[in-house]
Amino acid sequence: MLKKCHSCVITFSLLLMLVVAAQAAPPLPSRAGSYSEFEKYFIEKTGWEAVQDSNQQTSGVAAEAPAIEGFWQGTPQWMSGVDNGFEAFGGSLAKGIDFFGSNIQPNQYVPVEIKFDTVSANWSLCQTFRRYGFNSAGVGTFPGSAWDISDSTNPRRLNLCFVEFDTIPAPDFKWNPDGSTKGKYEFLFVMNSDYDGTGTTYAGYNILLDDPDVLYGWWPRVAPGRTFFETPTASLFIKTFIKLNVAAYETDVLLDWTNPGDPPSYFKLFWGNSNPPVNLLATLSGTTAGYIHSNLTKNLNYYYQIKSYNSSDVETNNSIVVVGTTQELATEMSIVGHWDGRGDEYGVCWGYTDEATGREYGLICARNEGLSIIYLDTIPQVEVAFVPGGNDTKEVRVWDHYAVVISEGASTKIVDIIDPYNPVVLSLIAGGRHCCMVDSHYVYLSGGGPGGLAIWSIANPSAPQLMDQYNPDYYHDYAIHNNTVAAFRIYGAGIDLLDVTDKTNIQFITNFNYPNSGAHNGAFTEDGNYLFVGDEIGGDGSNPWNWTRTFDVSDPNNVAYVSDLIVNPYTIVHNCYIKGDYLVISHYTEGVRIWNVANPLAPFEVAHFDTYPGSFWGYGGCWHNYPYFPSGRIIASDMTYGLFVLTSPFLPPDPTCCVGNRGDMNGNGSVNTDILDLNFTVNRIFRGGALPACDEEGDINGDGTVCNVIDLNFIVNLIFRGGAQPPACP
Repeated sequence: MLKKCHSCVITFSLLLMLVVAAQAAPPLPSRAGSYSEFEKYFIEKTGWEAVQDSNQQTSGVAAEAPAIEGFWQGTPQWMSGVDNGFEAFGGSLAKGIDFFGSNIQPNQYVPVEIKFDTVSANWSLCQTFRRYGFNSAGVGTFPGSAWDISDSTNPRRLNLCFVEFDTIPAPDFKWNPDGSTKGKYEFLFVMNSDYDGTGTTYAGYNILLDDPDVLYGWWPRVAPGRTFFETPTASLFIKTFIKLNVAAYETDVLLDWTNPGDPPSYFKLFWGNSNPPVNLLATLSGTTAGYIHSNLTKNLNYYYQIKSYNSSDVETNNSIVVVGTTQELATEMSIVGHWDGRGDEYGVCWGYTDEATGREYGLICARNEGLSIIYLDTIPQVEVAFVPGGNDTKEVRVWDHYAVVISEGASTKIVDIIDPYNPVVLSLIAGGRHCCMVDSHYVYLSGGGPGGLAIWSIANPSAPQLMDQYNPDYYHDYAIHNNTVAAFRIYGAGIDLLDVTDKTNIQFITNFNYPNSGAHNGAFTEDGNYLFVGDEIGGDGSNPWNWTRTFDVSDPNNVAYVSDLIVNPYTIVHNCYIKGDYLVISHYTEGVRIWNVANPLAPFEVAHFDTYPGSFWGYGGCWHNYPYFPSGRIIASDMTYGLFVLTSPFLPPDPTCCVGNRGDMNGNGSVNTDILDLNFTVNRIFRGGALPACDEEGDINGDGTVCNVIDLNFIVNLIFRGGAQPPACP
């Protein structure tokens, strides 16, 4: 087996040539900013850098908004909500930042009472917004009022806003959701501003794009079996808790928390191996933000609760009980890099390989900012360029050397990244979109506008051309095999199969479905006979449902449900991609999972890496992955912690090795006499750059070691002195 050698001695006569060669490569920017606590942990575990926090308290923890819960007062409970995976009230209630966005800071969240009242004198005038578009549309009425009750003796009345559908049913400027599955999409927003009595404070806003001071967002519906306003009055109380986060590793648990409002006098942190936790772990000052519980036993549950106290030793607030399980973070996967340079909420990642140099780049969406381009061949990885984007920059794909960048609230960008250090926006496709897929020079856009499928050609990237549009329903995402597209109708309508042989004339083939579906994303096997479907929001409200299913689609007229890929029935799956016999799944809180699907009737998991060892199952953690780099590296985007660079023996480097190609370090076909091969070798040895696609290519002199100084000396002699050709490959 070949060894990878990284240390060597170099002669002075060679040094000058190295300097000249190194100057030909683009500069590598130095890392800016400090490491996050999460990154410190991995640096310590992987030996990148020694990190020790002597007082066992986390420092620099990013503040999160406090936890919330919703409680109904009034019998019967005639309102419920649409379960969209949010934090409270059956998944329908969220903090503003988690709904459409907000400028509210963590210490600004307050407890709120939403009062419903049949007396019109007590109603609120509200700014209304239209779905789609979410622009302000005029003043409407809400049958009640909202109050900040943090001071119960002097409550503060708050502004409300709501959304109405812009077509069917026609807007009537009244907040009156119904009992349909989606409640007419009449989202309600509790604002942090004092009630203006006119409903005009937010006139001219776009509730999606402008991020006003939304405290809470609610997706309401009339409760099943009930009618609107069965009682003269009722209330929805929104309580704020201490937000306690737990990240459990192999023998350590990292805890951090956010306390709503002013700091208390002190905290008490409790732990135990059962619920409720009763052992006092620490008494901490009211300004403390975190704690590390160390030297624990693997494969055990550790329960935690934190309580706050005033100077009179009276308990003032508490967190819910959370649990972390100490366990192996990975099986058959290794971390080789991590980047979190934006401190943002991250979306999709994708990959780009520069054909001229062999360098590999990760592209990741910083959802509130734009697109970051990350050079992967250094440790730590560095951002080499940034493309500013609109609100909610969510997705990116690559064709040739063009990136397609999707934003929910802005036009799609076509970006030339042939020079990744200097990307150039070439053109725009108008309208916000949710997802995209690229197949050859065709871009398949979903969401936004009518919500269906739009096919665009970017054969001329400076002037994209619309080929056809097909809008039977809202399509969330797509998979494609040859000219068959699987279109995922996430809101319960299953999967459409479409024929796109003629890109100007999309044809419907068939639809198939399964009970309580929330089909989100999927991937065909390489022969196109099977389709894996990830379910993100399905279920009946009480049973777990959000895993990956396998369908035999070899006969579109007789689609069969054949197997399940279940990591944990209570966890939620997101995006998946096929590479050979393996399906790589981004599984939210369960990280990256690799399944062997050589037999789609009996798939089994072979590897995993947990990017988000958090304290709950839900919408956090690993959002996306890209497993197609020639080097065999996998990148994964975590919504909180950024870009992970991973490897697994199940996804080795591409089998491009060598028949007489020793010395073609960058894989461009110019063998042994190419100055770029020398640049590549220098970067590998002295900057930790990428390895060549196969070991033999980097073992230039054939001595069994890869990319060492003897190989460098050999290639210099070959290029500049007419030295011997390398020995043949095995």
